[in-house]
Amino acid sequence: MEKNKAVGIELKYSDLSNFHIDSTLARMAEVVTDGHSAYKIKKMCRAVNDAKKKIAAEYDEEIVTKFAKKDENGNVVRVQPEKDPLGFVPDDTQKDGLKDAFKTFGEKTILIDRPP
Repeated sequence: MEKNKAVGIELKYSDLSNFHIDSTLARMAEVVTDGHSAYKIKKMCRAVNDAKKKIAAEYDEEIVTKFAKKDENGNVVRVQPEKDPLGFVPDDTQKDGLKDAFKTFGEKTILIDRPP
């Protein structure tokens, strides 16, 4: 048996940004169960949410800063910052590259380091 091998679930970024993941996690967190199972569910939900935060930060760095329209001060023009802090107005001159960047970004994978 290999030591120090990560145990978990490897997912594409595009899979984690899926609405069904969020609704499934919410339903799992509401299930009444024994203490041991509840602990495991809580840890899995936390691991997924931590992964989503990491992906959001990478998205902001790799997609938003490169492809967003900027105001006169160089700040990203956001669509509705209060509702969607990662939403942005695309720069018209970079729309072709944005589509490819979205696809490439969605294909990246992350390991959710929790046993399934």
